[in-house]
Amino acid sequence: MLGFGVFALVVEAIQQTPTGAAFNWTRKSLAAFLAGAALGWAYWLVIGRMVASDAGDEPSRRRRFLTLSLPLVAVALGVYLVFPFKLTAGEKLRDIIVGLILATLALGVVGFAMWRVIKFLNEDNENPNPPPSAPSTRDDP
Repeated sequence: MLGFGVFALVVEAIQQTPTGAAFNWTRKSLAAFLAGAALGWAYWLVIGRMVASDAGDEPSRRRRFLTLSLPLVAVALGVYLVFPFKLTAGEKLRDIIVGLILATLALGVVGFAMWRVIKFLNEDNENPNPPPSAPSTRDDP
C-alpha cells in the first residue's frame, strides 16, 4: 500500500535542477502520495477478497487476478520507464531512447530463449520413459 504511494510521490516530487535532481515537496506531492496509497489499498483489498472467496475454480480466479493486475503493472512499468525522460536534457534524449529500445530487445531475446529452454525441459519431464533402444548385437561374457 505504501509502496504505491511512495512511487507516486517520487514521480511527482522529483524535479530537474541545474546541479542534477532534487525533491520539490508541494501539495501535489502529498496528493500523489495519498492517491497512490489509496490505489494500493484498494488493489490489495480486492486481491484479499479474491483469495478469501471460494467462489470459482482456480483458473477463473487466476484469470481475474491477471485481469486486475496486468494493467496496473503495465501502467507502473510505463511510468517507471518514461519517468527518467523528465530529468533528461533534450540533446541526450535520442541516445537514451535508442538505449532503451536496445535493452528491451536484448531482454526480449533472453526471455524468449529462457522460455524455449524451460518449455524443452518441461516436455522432457512429461515423457520420463525414453524410447527403447535397439538390442545390442555384441555378446557380453
